[in-house]
Amino acid sequence: MSEVRIREAVEADLPQIVACWRDLITLHQGLNPSLYATQPQGEVLFWQASRRYLSEATSEVMVAEAVGGTSGGPHLDGLLGYIIAREGLRPPWYTVRRVGMVLDLYVRPEARRQGVAQRLLRAAEGAFTRRGLGWMQACFDPMNDSATGFWTGQGFRPLLVEGYRALGDTGER
Repeated sequence: MSEVRIREAVEADLPQIVACWRDLITLHQGLNPSLYATQPQGEVLFWQASRRYLSEATSEVMVAEAVGGTSGGPHLDGLLGYIIAREGLRPPWYTVRRVGMVLDLYVRPEARRQGVAQRLLRAAEGAFTRRGLGWMQACFDPMNDSATGFWTGQGFRPLLVEGYRALGDTGER
């Protein structure tokens, strides 16, 4: 298998990050087409936000990339995945206010189940730990069995659950 390197993202990575994001959005739209529908300019908005995160001291944008191959296992090329995480604030009445928030984590299908997502997560976790944060938050769709398995396998447990209901839908079915 190719060797994998985790590094801070740079602006030149944005085209590949956006391509991965498109795949992630397509996956989510398969779970709930209405709730995960994007604006016509959604890709541009994601690009702009990602570019801003690259320069924010409270954000972590990292990529996993293949850096060579070996004779055993699959050979992977280019950017394998990314993580976007940032420091967030909980309401002022809590003693734990600052938490690391994972906004996006994506690994290309051909690179999954090889530890890439865990390495990206650990890199963001390390950055937050160095800043003195003691908690991380990740949101995942419980309809996505793969994501649920990954996040719970990494020690994340539901604490607060977001519920969504379309307005006008009484839920009586």
